[in-house]
Amino acid sequence: MSSFQKLILLLLVIFIIGCATDKSIPSQMRINTTVTIAEIKNKSDELVGELVIIKGVYMGWKGEGPPPVTRSDWVIDDNTGAIYITGKSPNLDPIKDVGKNITVVGYVRLKDTTPYIEAVKVIAE
Repeated sequence: MSSFQKLILLLLVIFIIGCATDKSIPSQMRINTTVTIAEIKNKSDELVGELVIIKGVYMGWKGEGPPPVTRSDWVIDDNTGAIYITGKSPNLDPIKDVGKNITVVGYVRLKDTTPYIEAVKVIAE
């Protein structure tokens, strides 16, 4: 194999590896980007589409107003406020498990002017 062919092969491998990396989550967001629910509510226009981590307690279906997406949406409270979560189930009982610690990773979304989280990962502790 000639030097030119080796160079082309090396460049091809680098290109393939570059294409294969996960760019759907910004690198700075992969590191613990924990926000409060108050921050989400106060800066919802800035945070829409951002991946966030929220740590709080599971509140079942005890939310303010109707759920934004489905009747199965549930609520997390972090002592700065409460927000609806949609997309992933915590596999907790909406009545018996209220108050359990939970961590949610998800995207900030808006329904009209009300923020909610589209969960991609839920960890019940």
